[in-house]
Amino acid sequence: MSQIKLYATPSAVSSFVLPVTSTPTPLVPSSTPIKRAFLFVTQDTPYVVYVGGVAGQHFPIAPGTSMSFDVCDAYLLWLRSQNYSYVRVLLEQLSGAVC
Repeated sequence: MSQIKLYATPSAVSSFVLPVTSTPTPLVPSSTPIKRAFLFVTQDTPYVVYVGGVAGQHFPIAPGTSMSFDVCDAYLLWLRSQNYSYVRVLLEQLSGAVC
């Protein structure tokens, strides 16, 4: 029951802009428990951003488009782009790990 309560109530919301290049990078530099991640690829770039895990990023997000991902740790999401791009990120953070 405590795990359900922990998952259902985010402890914080954080937002930032992440520069993305052709080198795969994690959404955050270290393990960060989250309920959900919202990603928006800004319209000021013509390049597609690809999302996935550390082993490969193959899911495309077009410029001007947003996606949400239900994942337990923000470090599990990795991004790369065809060229320099910006992604606006909103994380629903949790106080403890759930996965």
